[in-house]
Amino acid sequence: MDPIRFEYRPPIGRATAAVVDLQGYDDDDAIAREIRAHRAFFELDVLEHVLLAGPRGGVYLDVGANIGNHAVYFGRYCADRVVAIEPHPALLPILRQNLERNCPGKFEIRPVALSDAAAMERMTLRRQFQCNIGGSQVEVVTEAPEGPDRLVPITTLDALMEDIVTADGPRVTLMKVDVEGMEVQVFRGARRLLAEQRPQIVVELATEDARRAARAHLATFGYQDVGLRFGWTPTYHFLDPSMHALRPYVAEPARDPEVELFKRVTEEL
Repeated sequence: MDPIRFEYRPPIGRATAAVVDLQGYDDDDAIAREIRAHRAFFELDVLEHVLLAGPRGGVYLDVGANIGNHAVYFGRYCADRVVAIEPHPALLPILRQNLERNCPGKFEIRPVALSDAAAMERMTLRRQFQCNIGGSQVEVVTEAPEGPDRLVPITTLDALMEDIVTADGPRVTLMKVDVEGMEVQVFRGARRLLAEQRPQIVVELATEDARRAARAHLATFGYQDVGLRFGWTPTYHFLDPSMHALRPYVAEPARDPEVELFKRVTEEL
């Protein structure tokens, strides 16, 4: 498919709009459809919230980067450097292309999945997500499968950070996590990062069980949900009140009427 080109003017920091080019996975993929339909970043509400109220500068981690929609935004408008972590072999060349085109020199890509222990995996796309490659899930394997399956490594975020974060380098200031139900496993593998770097956390939590588990686990590190929900799939912002504070909005973040309606309906249900 052809890249999707649109102009974007952030709510702070720049007087004029700039051109963004994003390559999608294919014409039928959900993220590409949304970007094309609105000529805007996908889930712009959470992105502009982070720009307006989240940390400025430092290293942003995009765990489950997909095609790089969030990583590109973070690299252009929020962070000094972005580390995009994405295991799916089919998405990696698209992710690199989008980052090179939109924020060259400000990113690195790690082609791994994250959990609480090292292993090997293959990516499986659940039947209900046939038009959303972002719904691919990790399936841990104990031996190499027969056939064309492509295995990718699983590691922990603490192990990955050993050669990314240096004593005299910038801190990890924000971690975005979208890992299709493996959120707590990712956090369990990031104990040292959470204890020492104390990044703010933006995490997709699709179910009430996932929300309870993540809140309980992050609370052991002193993190609290700020009480706001974003995105098509429920996404939440956590911070440590002893170290972090939301900056007051100087402008209102984008609101997608379809997303707002969807949130109201699901909350009522």
